[in-house]
Amino acid sequence: MIKLGRYISYLMVPLVVIIVYTSVMRYAFSNYPKWGFEVCLFLYGIHLILGGALCHAEKKHVTVDVLSGFCSEKTKVFLGYVAEIMVLLTCVVLVYIGTKWSWRSFMINEHSIHQTEFNPPIWWFKCMVPLGGLLLGIQSLLNLKGLWNKTKEGFR
Repeated sequence: MIKLGRYISYLMVPLVVIIVYTSVMRYAFSNYPKWGFEVCLFLYGIHLILGGALCHAEKKHVTVDVLSGFCSEKTKVFLGYVAEIMVLLTCVVLVYIGTKWSWRSFMINEHSIHQTEFNPPIWWFKCMVPLGGLLLGIQSLLNLKGLWNKTKEGFR
């Protein structure tokens, strides 16, 4: 998962290049590329959706530590179970609904609604939602396994 996350993080490089290029073209030459906005949208969207699993794996996400600071280790593990089950249920919904949504988009060969001259197909981008949900769900299962191992070790 870490290696995949590193590759996903490299999406920021072309994103920054495209943003700088479109900004220079727009303000210096009054002629910006028609594809700039949507390509940036795609790159950042993919980065955000697929990077969620890596963020969850490395525990870099935002958490509410107010409760866990006053809890025993056993209660912290219980709260971890509750949180991971909620994440897993959300992932199931993302995969289920996202798959139907992206399949419908694929079947009608959906294109962008931004009405630009670029007007790219977007069904492939909509496929990132169930893929991101699947990766996050797999990471949540791995976290649940870690909690289970912690429970077996510490609460016999």
